Amino acid sequence: MTENDRQEKDYSAVLVNHWIDKARNDLESDEVKAILDMAETFIGEMKKLLESR
Repeated sequence: MTENDRQEKDYSAVLVNHWIDKARNDLESDEVKAILDMAETFIGEMKKLLESR
């Protein structure tokens, strides 16, 4: 894994954590389910990408 790959992975983790934290802090919002679904989808796609390398 190159340094750039590590930086992208770190950035992706920060981004996912941001959206999960946003959902947790805004539990009354109608957007919570959509945000969590997006995070789960993103995590799944990242896992597929990393496994394909």
